[in-house]
Amino acid sequence: MSDQISVPLLDLKAQYATIKDEILPAVEAVLEGPLSHKGNRRSYLPVRLRLENGRWLARPLEYHGSADIIGFSKGNAVAAVPEGVRRLDAGDRTLALPLGGAIPDG
Repeated sequence: MSDQISVPLLDLKAQYATIKDEILPAVEAVLEGPLSHKGNRRSYLPVRLRLENGRWLARPLEYHGSADIIGFSKGNAVAAVPEGVRRLDAGDRTLALPLGGAIPDG
């Protein structure tokens, strides 16, 4: 996917994350269910990311905050919820960052 995708509500510079000097790609994904959080800052919540018919789909997972290691471990990616946004609905587009730096093959 091009690094010039248009994603409403997100800074396009956030399409890559740097962790320990390693650049990890982000993909534009369509949410398969609602994704919400209580804070006002940008959040990254666990999802199951898959490629279907040429588009990335992200299924939100049950997650109870940063101490929920089991909930987080069930995901293969994290999806961004922009600052100031408390909820994204099914069908909304957002950026998803595959965990481990590998993009799932579908």
